[in-house]
Amino acid sequence: MTDPASQNAMPPASQNRANERRDPYRAGALPTIRIAPDRRPLFYSLTLALGVALGVAGLRVVEHLRTPAKGVSVTPAGVGLEGRRVVLPEVSATQGGRAPAPPGGPLVVHVWLQGCADCMPAFEAMRAIDQQGGLGVPQVNVAYGSADPAWAARYGVHERLVLDSGSALVSPLGISSFTTLVLDEHHVVRFVDRPDRPGYLHRVQGAFRALTSAPPSKDSPVELEGPGPGLGPKVGRSPVVPQQQL
Repeated sequence: MTDPASQNAMPPASQNRANERRDPYRAGALPTIRIAPDRRPLFYSLTLALGVALGVAGLRVVEHLRTPAKGVSVTPAGVGLEGRRVVLPEVSATQGGRAPAPPGGPLVVHVWLQGCADCMPAFEAMRAIDQQGGLGVPQVNVAYGSADPAWAARYGVHERLVLDSGSALVSPLGISSFTTLVLDEHHVVRFVDRPDRPGYLHRVQGAFRALTSAPPSKDSPVELEGPGPGLGPKVGRSPVVPQQQL
């Protein structure tokens, strides 16, 4: 007759595995424990490489904006928007009332819509310029509809921030994306550009300097023929190159 104790007895191999499960630090169990490799050095290296890449990209953007363009001069009147006299809006975006009059003489005016997808490359370019010291010329920022001054400050387009419902500049000039205008002392448009185009900084500063060094103009400015409805057909004597809508 078989002994019950011998029936319940476990084979030696099974007994060893059971003992290992109860005591994982037995000599035979240690080789089965696997320690995950330390990946922190790899993470630190990738973070450092990403930071260096972003820094180099930022420097290239600034250098790209500062690249001189050949043949910088004030665009003659009668081409595109040039030659049009504008009346700047007077509604302050920061004070809620009438904005102070801009300084006399030539002026740089930026017309834009907050959050406009087509405008964002221009906003990023303006932020890069602002972080490097700005344009260094008197400026007025004209926001279409409404604008948050804190948001405008984040992108460097907060100086003399005023609001345009559409009747002052957007509709009369047919502006449909971020646009920079260089005005003479009569507020006549003499140069038009966009911040994310190569050589923008050099061109705008060159146009402004050319106007400030020129003798005062005695010619009567060209008046607008009248506002157009919304962002519809362009008005005036000179055609406007269509852009993506705001």
